[in-house]
Amino acid sequence: MMLSPINMMNFCLLFITSMLMLVSSSWLGVWTMMEFNMFSFLPLMLMSSMHYEEEGVVKYFITQIIASMLLLWCYIMLMVSTEFAIMKFIMLLSLLMKIGSFPCYSWYPNVMKSINWLNCMLLSTLQKVGPCLLLLLCLDFNYLLVIIISLINVLLGGIFGLFQIDLRSLLAYSSISHMGWMLASYSIGFKLISIIYFLLYVLLSVPIFMIFLSSGIFLLTNLIYSNKDMMINMISVFIMLLSLSGMPPLTGFFPKLLTLLFISKYSIMASAALVLFSILSMYMYINILFSLLFFYFKQYFMKEVLNLNLLISMSITMMFIPLMMII
Repeated sequence: MMLSPINMMNFCLLFITSMLMLVSSSWLGVWTMMEFNMFSFLPLMLMSSMHYEEEGVVKYFITQIIASMLLLWCYIMLMVSTEFAIMKFIMLLSLLMKIGSFPCYSWYPNVMKSINWLNCMLLSTLQKVGPCLLLLLCLDFNYLLVIIISLINVLLGGIFGLFQIDLRSLLAYSSISHMGWMLASYSIGFKLISIIYFLLYVLLSVPIFMIFLSSGIFLLTNLIYSNKDMMINMISVFIMLLSLSGMPPLTGFFPKLLTLLFISKYSIMASAALVLFSILSMYMYINILFSLLFFYFKQYFMKEVLNLNLLISMSITMMFIPLMMII
């Protein structure tokens, strides 16, 4: 995708403001860079000038402006008011709204579905740096409240992800689920694990977005019925998706394992709920993978003489994947 000089400048500003957030020494400095970051992102969302993309831009802009005003208001009130608990609660809601987390998550899948893959990647990665930084480094919130929000995030991401045929919506709900895991590790005070989790999420999700950007695939049916030349790319995507879902022994499993190890010291019920809710997301990805394997098996192998060894190896693989989920 070719970028105009103006959009290239906005793209550079997006990275610069993200870096400035990380080195900012004050809460207000991070907030200011978040706003510059948002206004740099808006022109990139309007690159194609399609009606449905303009609708997504309006939803994104209104949501971010409301959250930003609430954040600034809470920051001012915390300096002059004694109602710290109420102000911190409102600030938590505004930060959750910015990253598309429960209870203010509905705008996020809608906006993701209306924009192109490049903007989906930016919205799911760079646009979350500032709010996540404020969540992780600036304030301490109630443990029970944050763990409940994190569990609901994981549950919502798994349930709604099962019914998606648009890949952008599917990855949006996957992101909501991962934000739940990150919040879970943050809720018990292990902020370093939250940072590691977010970095691994970015490293695993960016290649997925780039492959979909280069292939121009938006729907699940297009993914399953893609041509034979794209088979290796699609299998690579599914391996990365399985890693994102936490399938052992892939990379995405280890930050979840660390989170579970620490949370289990505080609440066995919370760690058990996280595992159960994550099975929904894992089932979604495995179901897609099986559909892809059966389609290619039928289209390219059943036309030839049936390869018994191939059939046996596929059957054994399907038998052991549920066993890996239990482990």
